[in-house]
Amino acid sequence: SLRSASLTSSEATINFQLYQNYPNPWMQETTIEFNIGDAEGAQLEIYDLNGRMVKVFAQLNAGFNQILIDRAIFPSDGVYYYRLASKTRSLTKRMIVLK
Repeated sequence: SLRSASLTSSEATINFQLYQNYPNPWMQETTIEFNIGDAEGAQLEIYDLNGRMVKVFAQLNAGFNQILIDRAIFPSDGVYYYRLASKTRSLTKRMIVLK
C-alpha cells in the first residue's frame, strides 16, 4: 500500500544519517559519527578541495558508527569533505583541519 511505502522511505532516511564531525575546526583528531541501515557497499570517504581522495573507510557496520580520525592522514591543513555513500544514497559534510 501507499502508506507502507512512505513508511519504508522514512525509515530509510532515519537509518542513513551523517553527523557533523566534532570538534570542527580541529587540530589533532576529530570524530565522525553516522548511521547506516544496511552496511553492504557503504563507505565513508574523505576528499580534499580538489576532489582527491584522502582516505576511505570500508567494511562498515550496520547501525551507529563512530570513527576517530587522526591528523596524520591529512597532507595539509585546510577544508576537506567527508562523504557517506551507499549503493543508493550519499551525504556529504565539510570539515576544517588546522595546523
